[in-house]
Amino acid sequence: MNRLDDKAIALVRTSQVAKDPTDIAVKSKMQAFDGMIYFMHWKSKKEGKEFDSLSYFKAGSDDPIFLWGGEEAVKYFSSLKPASIAENIARHVLGLNGMSAIIALLITATICYLVLSANREIPGILANALTTILGFFFGSEVGKRRG
Repeated sequence: MNRLDDKAIALVRTSQVAKDPTDIAVKSKMQAFDGMIYFMHWKSKKEGKEFDSLSYFKAGSDDPIFLWGGEEAVKYFSSLKPASIAENIARHVLGLNGMSAIIALLITATICYLVLSANREIPGILANALTTILGFFFGSEVGKRRG
């Protein structure tokens, strides 16, 4: 379990105190609406019934929103404004992978310039930096696909 899983479970516990929730579990989760939606399943000790609800985390925020689901969830998600194209580009470029890609491109361009225009040997530190950054960049992409 990760930090957001724990927060989603705690949200059910704190928002449903009157029902005395037990056996709270993350049923599934999905990325949508510029955030992460957790589908929660839990039992009410007081009512003896089982319930499903949603916990929603907007991207970049640790503050969850509790939703019962159904009409309440549809109303909430339809009220969210879609992110602009500029906002999406900025998130990708300024994110960790975006920054590492920019740095890798700059170092690659520097190496190409040195080789093509000055016909010099590539400094060892630049070659090491490039292989480290490219290894991180492609290694994180492989990790995302496996996970």
